[in-house]
Amino acid sequence: MTGGQDFRERLKRTELLLGKENIEKLASSFVVVCGTGAVGSFAAEALARAGTGKIRLIDSDKISKSNINRQVFALTSTEGRYKTEAGKQRIIDINPHCTVETLNVFIHTDTLEKCLDGSPDFVIDSIDPLNPKLELITELSKREIPFISSMGAARKTDPSKIRISAMREVRYCPLAANLRKRLRKRGVSLSFPAVYSSQQLKKQSALAPADSENPVKRGHIQGRKRNLMGSLPTITGIFGLLAADYAIKKLTT
Repeated sequence: MTGGQDFRERLKRTELLLGKENIEKLASSFVVVCGTGAVGSFAAEALARAGTGKIRLIDSDKISKSNINRQVFALTSTEGRYKTEAGKQRIIDINPHCTVETLNVFIHTDTLEKCLDGSPDFVIDSIDPLNPKLELITELSKREIPFISSMGAARKTDPSKIRISAMREVRYCPLAANLRKRLRKRGVSLSFPAVYSSQQLKKQSALAPADSENPVKRGHIQGRKRNLMGSLPTITGIFGLLAADYAIKKLTT
């Protein structure tokens, strides 16, 4: 098995469930995690703990205090660092047999080629902004790269409502509704999997003023002022873990 005795010892409980052949499949797999915040950090760590051989972390943001409530890579000791770099250090500490690449870039049309370079086996889309998400999904669909996309996790509070469905079936998610409309105009199939919450929300619940968090100040040159939305680690964590679980199943079947 890849990595020798140390690798086998670290993953022996996973192997009891998945089998040696599937552990080998994961060890030879290359997964790209687009966005390493509240959802992506949980997904990336789960992939590393499951024995994924190569992970590319993509995010242009740096860790701030407001990230600590819900992001695995956000610690007092990592504040001010790029999320990708903090994630790489953590993943290697968990699984030193994993090759970790980092890209500190804003995902959009001008960076997609670099982001998807190297023929990834699977991509997890956990980015927030609508337009970059649209461009990423369009390109993934065009290239026929397997992926799962995370819809809006902010303001949600009921973990029992989180599920995976085809994008066309996602309900009670404003992000999904806007994204779906734009994808239809481009002729992109809505059969791809999406993790989302079917919890219905009251309008304007758990919102702070738009100027309470400025993406330009945080290094998001391409960003704009957005409403700061409440979020819980119990929700974003489940989103990320479900996305990782879906990826693992696809990579081992």
